[in-house]
Amino acid sequence: DPLNVRQYLLLAQMYNRFAFLHPLYADKAILLMEKARILSPDRPHIYLEFGYAYIFRGEKNKGVEYFKKAISLAPDTKEVRVGYLLILIKIGRYKDASDEFALMKKQFKDTFDKQDYTDIIHAYARNSQYDATIEIYKALIELDPSSRNYAEMAVAYAHIGDDKSAEKTMMKAIGIDSTITKEAEKFFKALREGKLKSQ
Repeated sequence: DPLNVRQYLLLAQMYNRFAFLHPLYADKAILLMEKARILSPDRPHIYLEFGYAYIFRGEKNKGVEYFKKAISLAPDTKEVRVGYLLILIKIGRYKDASDEFALMKKQFKDTFDKQDYTDIIHAYARNSQYDATIEIYKALIELDPSSRNYAEMAVAYAHIGDDKSAEKTMMKAIGIDSTITKEAEKFFKALREGKLKSQ
């Protein structure tokens, strides 16, 4: 019954959102997806929820295998691929994430949007992977060369201790929008004082 499958998916998504609080929620999501898989074994979102649940249970490799299963069922679905990429970053498989991003940029070059880039940037930043963050900002700036994006990339340069690039990139941000000059001056001061470099 497709209606039951949708209900199972919605419940599993809810449980997975709370799985970071207690693995019991991930277990509940897995039980629901077992039921959903019987009804609709070729539905990729079922395997995504399996993947999230196993990741939250600490079974990273098993989780990744479920994501790969979802991709095998829907290789041209951007949402599935972005979800997989974000999980690779979350669990620290950065080489795999970099390879996946390169493939996705080619495959989804006409549909990759600002939100996709932003989600990937935030995932890398949460893991303090500022070199990778900078590379994604460069791709985002090709699509959206805004003052904000340049300013945020300048902060990422500062985190890795590349003060020269940080200063140059912040100057580009000011050139696009001079109203940020006051905030930029605070950035330059913190940069000179070495307060922005990550330990």
